Amino acid sequence: MGAQQHWLHRVARLRPADALQSLVIAFLLVFIETGLRTIRVERVARLLRVKFMETEDTEHEGRSTLLSENERRWTRNATRVVRRWPLDATCLRRSLLLGWILRRREPQLIVGVRKRNDKIEAHAWIRLAGVDLDPEADQFLPFDGRL
Repeated sequence: MGAQQHWLHRVARLRPADALQSLVIAFLLVFIETGLRTIRVERVARLLRVKFMETEDTEHEGRSTLLSENERRWTRNATRVVRRWPLDATCLRRSLLLGWILRRREPQLIVGVRKRNDKIEAHAWIRLAGVDLDPEADQFLPFDGRL
């Protein structure tokens, strides 16, 4: 079976709801890519209803970071699509996508930097209810515009 036939076979096996979510995710990835190439990341985040680098401390008491079944399904489908995405699926793009999935919970997009082997490295992740959802987030300092 050729690669294209294999891909079509896998899509045909998806539940209709998962296939629809995957289509929405692909559309969002095109939107995110186009946005990042044409406007500022802050504007892309705002259009996706994701807070960008907000430092104000909001009340997180009683807010859970546990994902609902629906959020987990969206996240699984997003992972499936991103894994096969032909364009650059960097941490920034994945984080914006995850932020959109969690948009009802007021996620924050955080961009961090670190110096490693005399090189500056950047990384993006989502913070939800004051908790960083990326296990590597503690290795970076939130970027404040100064190096």
